[in-house]
Amino acid sequence: MKKTEKTRRFQTHQYNKPRRFHRFRAIGPMIRAVLAALLGFGLLLYLADADAFLRGAPDPIALGLLGGALAVMLAAYFVINFVSRGDPYLYAIISILFAVGLVMHFRLDRGQAIKHALLYGAGVAGFFLAYRLFGMLRFWNRIPLLYFAAGAALFTLTIVFGKSVYGAKNWIVVAGLSFQPAELIRISYVMLIACLLQAGYYGGESVGERRLTLLLAGRAAPREAVLTALVFVHLGFLILQRDWGFAAIFFLTFAILHYAFGANRPIFWLNCAGALAAAWLGYTFLDHIRARVAIWRDPFADPFGKGYQILQSLYAIAWGGFTGTGIGMGSPDLIPQVRHDFIFAAICEEMGTLGGIAVILLYFILVYRCVKIALEAIDPFNKAVTLGIASLFAVQTFMMVGGVIKLIPMTGITLPFISTGGSSLVTSFLALGVVQAISSSTEHIGHERLLLTGRAGLLARYNRRVIRVLAVFCAMFLSLAGYLTWFTGFASADARYQAGGVRQRRVEDTIARGRITDRGGVTLAYNEGQAQSAGDGGGAPGGSGGGQAQGAGAAVSGGQRRVYPFGTLYAHVIGYSSKMYGQSQLEQQYNEYLAANYSMSGLLGIPGALAGGAKQGADLTLTLDHALQQKADALLGGRNGTVAALDPKSGEVLALVSNPGFDPNPDALDAEWAALIEDLDAPFVARATMGRYSPGSTYKAVIAAAALEKGLDRTPPADGAAGTGRAAGMGTAEGAENAGREVNAGREVNAGGAGGVRREFTDEGQVTVNGRVFRNSQGKAYGLIDLAEAFAVSSNAVFAGLGVEIGETRLRDISARFGVAEGDGALFDIPLAASLFNYDGGQTAPEDLASVGIGQGRLQVTPMQMALTAAAVANDGVMMKPYLVRSADARFADGQYSLNLYRAVPTAYKTSVSPTVAAGVREMMVRCVESGTGSAAAIKGTAVAGKTGTAQNERSERQSGKEHAWFIGFAPADDPKIAVAVLLEYNGSSGGAAAAPIARDLIADWLSRGR
Repeated sequence: MKKTEKTRRFQTHQYNKPRRFHRFRAIGPMIRAVLAALLGFGLLLYLADADAFLRGAPDPIALGLLGGALAVMLAAYFVINFVSRGDPYLYAIISILFAVGLVMHFRLDRGQAIKHALLYGAGVAGFFLAYRLFGMLRFWNRIPLLYFAAGAALFTLTIVFGKSVYGAKNWIVVAGLSFQPAELIRISYVMLIACLLQAGYYGGESVGERRLTLLLAGRAAPREAVLTALVFVHLGFLILQRDWGFAAIFFLTFAILHYAFGANRPIFWLNCAGALAAAWLGYTFLDHIRARVAIWRDPFADPFGKGYQILQSLYAIAWGGFTGTGIGMGSPDLIPQVRHDFIFAAICEEMGTLGGIAVILLYFILVYRCVKIALEAIDPFNKAVTLGIASLFAVQTFMMVGGVIKLIPMTGITLPFISTGGSSLVTSFLALGVVQAISSSTEHIGHERLLLTGRAGLLARYNRRVIRVLAVFCAMFLSLAGYLTWFTGFASADARYQAGGVRQRRVEDTIARGRITDRGGVTLAYNEGQAQSAGDGGGAPGGSGGGQAQGAGAAVSGGQRRVYPFGTLYAHVIGYSSKMYGQSQLEQQYNEYLAANYSMSGLLGIPGALAGGAKQGADLTLTLDHALQQKADALLGGRNGTVAALDPKSGEVLALVSNPGFDPNPDALDAEWAALIEDLDAPFVARATMGRYSPGSTYKAVIAAAALEKGLDRTPPADGAAGTGRAAGMGTAEGAENAGREVNAGREVNAGGAGGVRREFTDEGQVTVNGRVFRNSQGKAYGLIDLAEAFAVSSNAVFAGLGVEIGETRLRDISARFGVAEGDGALFDIPLAASLFNYDGGQTAPEDLASVGIGQGRLQVTPMQMALTAAAVANDGVMMKPYLVRSADARFADGQYSLNLYRAVPTAYKTSVSPTVAAGVREMMVRCVESGTGSAAAIKGTAVAGKTGTAQNERSERQSGKEHAWFIGFAPADDPKIAVAVLLEYNGSSGGAAAAPIARDLIADWLSRGR
């Protein structure tokens, strides 16, 4: 007996011990609510009139609205904490939710925001009224018939005098004011259920003269049968009103309370089965329900009709992404009924999925606090009422958010405390006033009385069920957050693409797209209609600013138009920004900065607002030098090809020109689009970064590096005796691999000194590998030559043999270290095609290895990759990551201040070879220019390192005179300032004759300006 009594005492205290809260414990959440309102309003006021905001004279109406709301919010909080010993977090949580809702309403409709704030005041008054009345009066558990009569009367009034809105007859209008009776009925409905479920607990002793309750006291089955009948009467009224959303909320709330506090399980399962049957009948015979389910399953079946709302909701969520567009910088007005049913989609668009998840978590915390109060309540009626109110909020939030994100079919209900709607806001406050009163109640049934009446075990059983209900609530809210995260992360691409057209055009119409300038401030792209600020468009040597440029803070004129003052010159670098065709190149890759849609905007879009928000995008400063770009274009002289130049020590791209090009200005692009896409010369292809070609003899720089690493430039002495060693590649594992192949093994020459034996090769003008002949240019035979001389004269006979000797494994490895045979989409600011080493499996034929040795076969590279190869040799074997954009800077509306959003930092991409090997290749490249095929690149007084190339291709195999002409190099050789790659497409001339002079003049121009 003692053990049983102790157990009961433990159970009673464990689950039902009254809680005493410290005053002002929730000051942290209240501060967050105030900050949310201040920050949101501040951003919106700044976006509305930045100049007035900076002068300290923002909209007085808005300031009055904000001040009044904050005053009521804080005053109510302090009053609650003085008069109530209950849960201090309830009011703080709903204050944050209200602040979010007020900011969104102010952003969408200022008139509605004022109304929402006034209703908030009424709601706070209702909160205190409910708190006071529920705490003072003690008959709430004795009047079930009154609850039912009040609900039935309100339902009848709605059916007789109500007004239909969107198919549901659920509004009553009196003297111009409208309200939904169902919102008020939900409170009496919960109390009705609590009364009848707990009638058996109190028995005749508590219900006194209340005949129905007395009759049913202690008899669970009849009591719960009557309760079921009364619940279905409520549902019948809602069905007559065609208010399916509230019908679902009412039934699910009843099911939760019946599970937690009911004693007759057969009736519970019978009710669940009846609800499923009703749902099936509704779906089968009611077009309205069937249409909702069909829209949920496939909204694209009627994208401009019934599916329009949910599609616009999904578009908004996808467009906002995880971090949002920033408050005031989205397009939530495209969503129908955004202030009512779809305000959560607006939150996700402008505050991001992270902001949406934060709102979901706030609702879960609110529900959790209510459930916690239910667990701690000793009076069973209070316990049931509190859980019922928690269920109302949990189910309503789940149905509303789930419908907006397409997790479940849409039901058309409001989001508590956030959506517009006075009935919902005021009755939600009334409900929480009741919960606040229960949490602060000190008049509980004594523990001794519980033990004597045997009720402690019953309350413990209730609490176990309540905890299971809480677990279900956790799963509901986790499913909302999880599905929203999944949609944004993995399923939003199509929706974002679909949404991009209208929303992007809006961005272009309302945001002055940021300027793009070269390293010296020359304006390369701007929006037409912007006044030119002092210092904008300043010309660099060799060019002007390009005419009228966009100034920060200037007014945006109607019908904005992107202007590219230099036409085709930067078409393949900057690209185009067109309302019809979208963006390309830098305009696309850096669109978030240029269009003030910064990914770093976080939940509130702070940098976007500081930059002028919906007025001014960020400016990009490029690494390109306008004068050098013009020089490169002039040197190409209209020939198809490309020139790439960069700083080998930092990776800054100095010039990047591709021919043929196109005019990216909108008028020209619209007029010529059809012809451009049909042009066989492919003017849209950026040859420097997206064109893939055989590198020809320029690849001998890579092969030479591999040869130096393997020691193939020297013959190691046999048994330590200089001058008597074997031919390179023989007697080793790879030598055995290559044994029997017809390659130029060469002979040994005593080089003297510590260097040992320098290898010389016999060049007879050609070499045969497995029956395939590899010839030197014009069939020249060079006799005995070492590796450096073979490189300088570009001996195919020698390098074909080296390709075989090096072997596939080392060729693949050295190619990967120079960036070939690897794809890295994040390597460059604009798309860069991966260079290809199209051999694998370790079974590459010797003749294919020989082809790689001379830069032919299935080896393909981009001109940019070859420029990086030259730069890696110049930079002691370290390849720097190339970049085009130095910085992105947002400006304040007055243009006097700027905020740096992005700044490039020189970064080592990979180590291609050791400094020693790089020095050896550099010496060979210098010799190539001084006395070899690259002599046309020589500059008096400057040591230039280079390598020429003449590459066969698909056209030259059928028609002579169509070879590609190549040159790669850098200067000065001892302290490189610039590395270049030049390609003339299908030129027919050798690299030394056609490409080397272009590189020479470009290098000389750069160095002459002291760069």
